[in-house]
Amino acid sequence: MVWGMFNSMGLIDLTFVSTKMNSADYQNILRYRLVPYIQRFPGVRFTLQQDNASIHAIRCTKTWLKISNVKTLNWSSNTLDLNPVENRWIILFESAKDQFAISKAWSEVDNSVNKNLVNRMPERIFQVINRSGGCTDN
Repeated sequence: MVWGMFNSMGLIDLTFVSTKMNSADYQNILRYRLVPYIQRFPGVRFTLQQDNASIHAIRCTKTWLKISNVKTLNWSSNTLDLNPVENRWIILFESAKDQFAISKAWSEVDNSVNKNLVNRMPERIFQVINRSGGCTDN
């Protein structure tokens, strides 16, 4: 299993987990990967967008996020086309076959791709609203 995060300013190196991730594993990744990344940008407001996987939605993770002052975005599990990281995974897996290749590909995608995925969110949400919940163009 692999965990990754990006925003319009850059990305965090991928974290590979050898077993199925549980909430404690997930919280440790957030503690040692996400929080230090956020701390590199004082004054910048970060909002964590995650799906409703059980390790994200479980009470202990929500409590940890609140205690750690990590703001989250409430998100429906049926909107993968609106989740930038899901689109990023598609780009990644089209060009990578193993963990080394995945890490290399993750780091080599130009940050303009990340910025574009994040900055297009208002347009994509507008498309979903105009289509009464339908899918976006891409």
